[in-house]
Amino acid sequence: MAKKETPSPLRRGQFNIFRDVGLTLASIIKKEILQDVGVDVQVLMELPAEDEIPSVLPSVAVCLYHLGKRDNGYVQDPDFREVEEADDGTLREFSRRPPMFLDLRYVITVYAESHKDELSLLGLALRALYDNEVIQEGKDIGDSIYLEDRPGIEVGTATYEEMRTIWESFQLPYRPSFTASVEGRLDSKRKRLIRRVREAIVDFKKMDG
Repeated sequence: MAKKETPSPLRRGQFNIFRDVGLTLASIIKKEILQDVGVDVQVLMELPAEDEIPSVLPSVAVCLYHLGKRDNGYVQDPDFREVEEADDGTLREFSRRPPMFLDLRYVITVYAESHKDELSLLGLALRALYDNEVIQEGKDIGDSIYLEDRPGIEVGTATYEEMRTIWESFQLPYRPSFTASVEGRLDSKRKRLIRRVREAIVDFKKMDG
């Protein structure tokens, strides 16, 4: 009997937004390519070394290369609150730090038997994300993506110079590739119990003077 694998604690939690967005992009590309031309590509979440490429053909790689905080107009609102029920049934109100809104950037490339096939797969991958400009229900992977935010996908935003710098930072030869920028948010776990001040009823009749 096969030993049951214990789920990693790193697989659970909203902090998996970087992983889940990458897997979502790869899943969209994989399904679209299979539907369009019947080719079932492997999904890679990191760029393989040159000697590893023959073992992963054909494949699409989606690799996070940059994340930044984006302006969303969200201020540190003290009314960002939530209510929890304690074990004794009483309600406790907390003030939670607002989430951080992010711009997640991925580099996407493909690997195939020939350069011509790679260009074909690259065109299919680019079109797949271009036609799915918003991550929608049923296409998301994991539970860290807030679909109510309508997270957008923007492709092809990097210049040639930026792409060359990206590949140099990976210490790998430059390959035909494109970038995808996705909107996401990361929740804070910091929260503070709001202490309510009860109104005291003062009996003036008992006051002296």
